[in-house]
Amino acid sequence: MLGTALGGIVSGVFVQLLPAPTKLVYAVFCAIFVAQAFGVLGIPETATRSSGALASMRPRLRVRTELRASVAAVTPALVGAWALTGFYGSLGPALVRKLVGSNAPALGGLALFALAAAGVVTVLVSRRYSARGVTAFGMAALATGVVLTLLAIRRADIAAFFMGTAIAGSGFGAGFHGAIRSVVSRAAPRERAGVLSVLYVIAYLAMGLPAIVGGLRVVYGGGILATAREYGIAVVVLALVALIGTARRAPSPETLCTRIEN
Repeated sequence: MLGTALGGIVSGVFVQLLPAPTKLVYAVFCAIFVAQAFGVLGIPETATRSSGALASMRPRLRVRTELRASVAAVTPALVGAWALTGFYGSLGPALVRKLVGSNAPALGGLALFALAAAGVVTVLVSRRYSARGVTAFGMAALATGVVLTLLAIRRADIAAFFMGTAIAGSGFGAGFHGAIRSVVSRAAPRERAGVLSVLYVIAYLAMGLPAIVGGLRVVYGGGILATAREYGIAVVVLALVALIGTARRAPSPETLCTRIEN
């Protein structure tokens, strides 16, 4: 989330202030990745080495039968949270420029920065609370923030737009954080890599596919405002479904342990 926030704001600065932004950004990333590669080489290895390095890179998505209900229960939360991120990544810059009345590229990244930065703060604050409670709060905040954002777009109120974005971002952070913890707390240590892989596949598909559909709707449908309204309504529906599912779901082992300790 911190990377998303920084990427949103820095990319706008690149486009507006620096030369050849479409090429320079890749040169900067290459330099960062090379530095990270050397950094990784300096990290002590904690696992016992064995043969099969290439085979170990083959993707493995594994969820045992007992965990599939938990994964299904948090899927609406994951889809709603990450579809919202795709919305701000694809349509956010155009919406901000339309509301502000300026074509400054740096403004385009502000919405994504506000969304992701609010998510970062919420994750840090919510670590001590139960996964179920954090997920429920996240979905309620997500729905509330999106509704406020849609009203702001209708009224062309930029201040309300960013307020709704920050509330929705808080929901994004809490919803994603809570959903991950809800499932991982039920998985054995040896299962967590496969389970997390499944959750991240769901999350990234939810971010990418709706963004493409939204772009097509803008070009071939009713335009940016109508698409934003339809996209936002879909996210609110997903958040409400996830909120109802969270309320009906049995407490996780993590939640039960917290209650016993208290």
